Amino acid sequence: MVKIIAVLVVISATYAVLSISAFSRMRQVISPNLKVGTVPAPLIDMKVQAEDIIETVSDRNWGKVNQDLRMITSDWKSFHQQAVKDGIAPTMLDSLSLTVANLHKTCTSQDVFATMQAGNDMRVAIVDLFCFYHPVILVDVEYLNILERQILVDVQMGNWNATEQTLYILSDVWRRAEPFIIEHDGYSQAKKFSVCMKNLNDALQIKDTMTILLEAQYGLKIVDKLNRNIIMRCQNGKQYSNH
Repeated sequence: MVKIIAVLVVISATYAVLSISAFSRMRQVISPNLKVGTVPAPLIDMKVQAEDIIETVSDRNWGKVNQDLRMITSDWKSFHQQAVKDGIAPTMLDSLSLTVANLHKTCTSQDVFATMQAGNDMRVAIVDLFCFYHPVILVDVEYLNILERQILVDVQMGNWNATEQTLYILSDVWRRAEPFIIEHDGYSQAKKFSVCMKNLNDALQIKDTMTILLEAQYGLKIVDKLNRNIIMRCQNGKQYSNH
């Protein structure tokens, strides 16, 4: 079962990577009255709650997890109504709906690692939808966050094949994002992340669990800082493009 979940995540993450290159085609299904550049608040809230679940569930705080889950359920209903009006493809909404249902299932069974996995899967579906709403942000940075967290899940589950596949996808996303980040005042953080990537690859070769966990956590901190910088630049009127 663990192996099946890991394979599904790799497929999901691969699809997320491909979704950006197909961005111009996806935009064609959006209704003309959609205000591009504004991600609906319920969708952002769902992402935040999913991240909170991933961080909280390791402490087996199921009360807090279920509280987040109730908020996700409410936000999903609100977003679904808006997404239908906006003309989002039903297949995209179905993907998010499935991840929400799976998160409910894993929380009900109180399976820690499966819940971490379900939360990250849901974030993939959510960030895919960001492409529809907010072409001025660098969505690749969101994928870097998702993939770093996926490495944490893979390693803690002892699935080295999945870890290797996730790291391969992470490297691919980073190769695409790095030049853009350096170009937009992110040289210092990009240099740190490149070192982090090398350390992750080296540690994987010898299956050094502790180093991988530490480097993945450090990578998350770098990505979070990049995200904050991007948001600040957008607020100052400097636009980003995913192309």
